[in-house]
Amino acid sequence: MGRGWIIGIVVCLVGATAFVLATLFGLAYAFYVSSPYPDSGFLLNEISSGGLFTIVNKYSNAYLAWRLNPLWVAVWNGYGQEVVASLMLGFVASGGYLVARTIRAPQSSTAELWPAVWGIAGSAAIPILFGLDTIVIAAFCWLPLFIFVLLRAESKSGMVLPILILSTLLALDADQFALPLALGGVALALAMGRSVSIWFAVTVPALRAFWIDTAEFPDYPPSAHVVPGYNTSEGLYSLLGPESPIPILDRSYIRELASHTGMMLLVLAILGMLVERRLLKRSFWSVVPSAVLVLAVCLLLDGSLVPPLYSQIAPLASISRLLPGLSLYPLAVIVSVGGVLLASIWLGSSAPTRLAPLWSLGALFIIALLGVSNFSNYPVMTAQGRQDLLKRGGLAPSAEFISPSLFIASQQGSDLAAINRPYSFGSLKEYAADITVSQNQSLASNLVDGDPKTTWYPYGGQFGVEWIQIALPELLPIDGIRLDPGAYRTDFPRGLKISAGLSCGSLELVYFSPDWQGEILFTPKGFPYFGEQSRVTVKLSAPHPVRCIRIEQMGNSPRFNWNVAEIELSVRKS
Repeated sequence: MGRGWIIGIVVCLVGATAFVLATLFGLAYAFYVSSPYPDSGFLLNEISSGGLFTIVNKYSNAYLAWRLNPLWVAVWNGYGQEVVASLMLGFVASGGYLVARTIRAPQSSTAELWPAVWGIAGSAAIPILFGLDTIVIAAFCWLPLFIFVLLRAESKSGMVLPILILSTLLALDADQFALPLALGGVALALAMGRSVSIWFAVTVPALRAFWIDTAEFPDYPPSAHVVPGYNTSEGLYSLLGPESPIPILDRSYIRELASHTGMMLLVLAILGMLVERRLLKRSFWSVVPSAVLVLAVCLLLDGSLVPPLYSQIAPLASISRLLPGLSLYPLAVIVSVGGVLLASIWLGSSAPTRLAPLWSLGALFIIALLGVSNFSNYPVMTAQGRQDLLKRGGLAPSAEFISPSLFIASQQGSDLAAINRPYSFGSLKEYAADITVSQNQSLASNLVDGDPKTTWYPYGGQFGVEWIQIALPELLPIDGIRLDPGAYRTDFPRGLKISAGLSCGSLELVYFSPDWQGEILFTPKGFPYFGEQSRVTVKLSAPHPVRCIRIEQMGNSPRFNWNVAEIELSVRKS
């Protein structure tokens, strides 16, 4: 063996060791540090005796009812959620090891460790990349073992019972994802030339797809929304299955996650296909790297390659509208986890003495993305810890927050409860204020003429440089501002910044929304939601004694002006 291969093996072992240590550290971090509540990915109510509980994801804002199988419920009630997650990840790791060993049997006792290393690494990567996500871990708990059984199914008769058992376990824990995951496992086995019975493998998951529990939604009005992109192509409903009354998924997080994971899997897939072709003399379109490539392309199309306006034509968005219940949870997360597990299985099936350069590059590349060099840049880490915000604001995870309203609660923080009260708005013209504007000063008088048909507006759209400044003749305790667009309901500010102070020369920020979503309103039971975006009303949690107010438009929308017909102030009376 040449010196180059020895150096490659050493680098590989160092990289793999560092990767395993990093994943184990991340696993411990996810379990014990990152969240003040039992599950770092979810707020949830108590588990019922039947295993059904309502959950809301703090990253994607997914809100659904989820049912664990009776085995996990018993373990959860006896030993806690951390033990359940550990056992699930243990099944993922063991299944990944068996699949990798089946794809390509190790040629030596040393090489025998390689599938085990990457099986552990693949399962440990799940909580690092996606948080301690009950849905993801439960859905993938039995899938590697299910694929292993399918790969071993040389005859239909001898493997019927194991296939039925694994497919049943998969259906019990994967819920609405049971059918697509089972079909993916069958497709992988068939692509590798194994003879399997599709009927035995997918019968139970297919039945499960039409028995999906739906979480009880708050009584939001039809015009309400709780996340950005509510009234665009990103907010389309699924065509089948029980769905949410209003769109609930945070598409900005989903697009960021899909872009990051898609790029990582794309690089690993291309490296894998090249190595399979040149070093192992296999077909360029080898099964596992090709499957990873397909998943990577789907993620990139749902992430950065397709503009948000046309996201409904992206593959994952289309599939989620065609299968029952899939739109209740972001399919990009499930596909991302599947791609990571397939990549780890392929790396585990590679013989160390022949593929040292690839393992080194792959391991170091994944380490860099996971965070040894830049840990905080991955979406699950950069997404604000909504539970942490609630805890710091003194808000317990009560029923109001175990709902799609969690996104709004995380944005508003501890001020949310303080604005659920009556406000008294009156016209600005009552105060004889001096008004200056960024453009069209001659139209500034329209802001206080009491006529909703006359407006002030800047020229040529919204570019983030438009402003209105109000100098009051006396000190007033202001706790709310309303900007009425009059008849021009689409010409609301795309972003909004409000500063106030005792003089126009010393202003302090009192409100900032880079993406205006609408006034925060509440259902009769206290669940917050965004009202119509055209209703530009800002409620402050406490009155601010001011004599000067500066209102700035911070968004960018060349197609729409910023029209303001009237300005109203809410003055807090003592």
